Amino acid sequence: ANRGYSAMKFSAKPAAVLIHGGGYLSGDKSWSILVPEAKRLARHGFVVFMINYRLEAQHSLAEVGAVRDAILDAKTAIRFVVKNAERYGIDCNRLAVWGSSAGAIIAATLSFVEEEGAGDKEGYAIQNSAVIGLSGAVWPFLVNQVPPARPPAPYFDIHGDEDLLVFPFLAQTTYRYFHSLGVDSSSNRLAIIPGAGHMHPEWKDPEIPKPLYPHIQAFLVDKLALAGHSC
Repeated sequence: ANRGYSAMKFSAKPAAVLIHGGGYLSGDKSWSILVPEAKRLARHGFVVFMINYRLEAQHSLAEVGAVRDAILDAKTAIRFVVKNAERYGIDCNRLAVWGSSAGAIIAATLSFVEEEGAGDKEGYAIQNSAVIGLSGAVWPFLVNQVPPARPPAPYFDIHGDEDLLVFPFLAQTTYRYFHSLGVDSSSNRLAIIPGAGHMHPEWKDPEIPKPLYPHIQAFLVDKLALAGHSC
């Protein structure tokens, strides 16, 4: 079966929200390493949104409040997408979130923060169907309820085993935590890249993402129910 999503045609298109990294200290959507991924997804029929968020951290180990506020900003952005789905021709049941580094932590932790961001109390539920992270993990200091209020979205994290910024044990702990919540293996994916460091610079090397793209595509096709929509 064709597991790619090349040149898909939909009456309502799938959407992707991409979240840049930067340690909650810096970063911007315009120069994120995810810009090429945004273009790739757009070429394949996605409506793509790249977002910014508050950068409030004071230290390289970001304060809990800084991470929480960044997550709330991301939730506000996703709700904007959902609220304006008709305007942009989006199918809200086919919405992916893709983050890098700090953005990957935001994406992975969305399901674990019950608070709502600005403008979030209008009845537009977050319905992300898949999360992809580059050097991501659930931020453990924000996990206050077990099990969480709603099941986490299917999650695929890509991590270097020599990552010195978001340590691999955080990715492995997230994987085991999702398993303990009953998330099945197809919705709880972790790819460890031997010899690779933090994905923020590593992803620029085409030899890193190249073998992973078929797996990312298959994950999105599965979780966003895209099979049969390619032409």
